[in-house]
Amino acid sequence: MKKLIKKISGISLILFLALSVSAQDYKVKMSSGGKVIINKVNKIDIVGHNGTEVIIQGASTQKKKDSRASGLRVISGNGNVDNTGLGLSAVKDGNELTIEQVVKNSKGRFTIKIPQGVAVLYEHSTHHGSDLNIKDISGEIEVTAHFNNVKLENVTGPMSVNTVHGDIEAVFANVNQSNPSTIRSSHGWIDVTLPSSTKANLKLKSSHGDMFTDFEINRNIKTEKSGKNNKDSDGCGGCASNNSSMSGGINGGGVLIDLYTAHANIYLRRKK
Repeated sequence: MKKLIKKISGISLILFLALSVSAQDYKVKMSSGGKVIINKVNKIDIVGHNGTEVIIQGASTQKKKDSRASGLRVISGNGNVDNTGLGLSAVKDGNELTIEQVVKNSKGRFTIKIPQGVAVLYEHSTHHGSDLNIKDISGEIEVTAHFNNVKLENVTGPMSVNTVHGDIEAVFANVNQSNPSTIRSSHGWIDVTLPSSTKANLKLKSSHGDMFTDFEINRNIKTEKSGKNNKDSDGCGGCASNNSSMSGGINGGGVLIDLYTAHANIYLRRKK
């Protein structure tokens, strides 16, 4: 019995150490004004923090071991290797850090913590993209995705968020007045919440959906009836029969906020 207990204890210790190693964070120093480029990381939460380092947490573990790959190392399409021990490559060039997923046949979700004042650029174009969550970021945000739902919480902009087959939800802490914010989806809805005192010029457009708001907008509504030769920005070539767009200002006007969806609704809300 003592031998069995000792054996179980030894196995538990090995498992604990393995988990400790796989959960080790990877850190890179970054200064304000820098940029983090995140390329094709499938499952990810991006969170702002008050430190001076980009912190990568999580681990990419292969779903199935490939015996043929024994003695070989996995590389990305860009030739990068896993230099983090987490299934990702992280390459810094000046004040720009590029993070790329190397192990594709994997499971697991990453959290990447970004220092305040550092810009974030996220790109993903394959079917493997999962929900993208971005929270507490005070720097500029740029997202180009095809199959990701995007959720932004406690952000300020400016931002450019584009997804083809996903929904977008954004809750602003306040609205940065330095540059416009653009949020676009081809096949998903857009739901944006702004502080009630936000000064902004609005441009809203839905090709096949409705637009909802509880803001008082000084507005100029224009309903576009597509003609045979009229080609809208969704590439529909005039197939939309009820394109509607709205432009106007809230609280006297301010920075431009541009919301567009081709095939769903737009919801613009006042923060309660």
